[in-house]
Amino acid sequence: MLNQQCYLFVLQANCLYTIECTTKEELVPIENLPLSCPYLLERHSRCCWKMLHWKVVYLLLVTIWVNCTNVLAKYYPIDVTGRIKCKGSALPDVQVMLLKKTIGKVPDFTVASTFTDSDGDFQIAGRVFNLLTEPRLYIVVGFQSVGNHLRVETPDGFLQRQNSTPQGYSREMDFQINFKSKVCWAYKEFYDAIQDFKARGKIPLPFTTLHVRTNVSLPVNTPQTTLNIVRIPQKQGYITYTEAREQLAHIVYYNLAGGANRLAKDIKIYKYGQTHDCSKKTNAGFAFNAGWAEYWARRCTAIGPGTDYTIEGNVAAALLNLEIKCKASPAKLVDVLKAGGKNIHSFDDFNTKFKEMYNCAT
Repeated sequence: MLNQQCYLFVLQANCLYTIECTTKEELVPIENLPLSCPYLLERHSRCCWKMLHWKVVYLLLVTIWVNCTNVLAKYYPIDVTGRIKCKGSALPDVQVMLLKKTIGKVPDFTVASTFTDSDGDFQIAGRVFNLLTEPRLYIVVGFQSVGNHLRVETPDGFLQRQNSTPQGYSREMDFQINFKSKVCWAYKEFYDAIQDFKARGKIPLPFTTLHVRTNVSLPVNTPQTTLNIVRIPQKQGYITYTEAREQLAHIVYYNLAGGANRLAKDIKIYKYGQTHDCSKKTNAGFAFNAGWAEYWARRCTAIGPGTDYTIEGNVAAALLNLEIKCKASPAKLVDVLKAGGKNIHSFDDFNTKFKEMYNCAT
């Protein structure tokens, strides 16, 4: 068996060989050498003995390691429960990861991952392997909800996370976590805004994932939106539910009314990069974009009545009036927006399309 692992590399004829202890295919096995090379056979024997020596040492080391591991390390059963809150409010469907502290600069080990239920509760059961001492465990919350298409991110687009304080091992562990950051609050308010849209809009979300980026350096102190990203400025305080619904309504409008190409054109034509105000007079395109979002968030709807639909508050009030007068659910207004698509640039366009679909107008 040893002869199969020791080879001679043929340099030239007449028994001039170099012995190599290797398994490279291009080397010539010892049994293929001429019998007239006894010196080489002696060197071959020493080579193979050296290989056997290191094999024995290796097997001894492995045996020692296995025996020591059985004594110094073991699996620790765990049953971890907890609840995740933000400023006292439960965070549903948020990612929860259980991590084990490690030594030195070795990255901490992820034991398991799950999501909270509708009350913010979670449970993780299993076991943790650790050397020498009992493990120290902690919770990392990743502010994303896969089932509800939401991620709260850093300005650069990385997932925002927050950690609990590490705890010493116990078979049954309970983590009651109440964060108070703007990050967790943004998750809560946009999560609620998405649930509200699903309930009132009655259509699937027109985007795959809503990316909410916090602490972004912006030239204005109001959130900015694109097709699926909301950027919240550094200086803004805790975002409100009304603001979250308003920003989500902008994104719904952009996606239903034509997507990226339409949005790029409208930004230039209607000068979307402005701040909002209920009584602000601009142009019909900007006013409808702002007024639609304000209507959905139930903001500015008390402005008017007025027929100047270059004032965003008049648009918001007119949309609510359309809902009331025509006994139309918010879902019907979403259907009109979806059906009108690229052809809706103002409240007059929307009103015309609504009358075409439901034989009613304001």
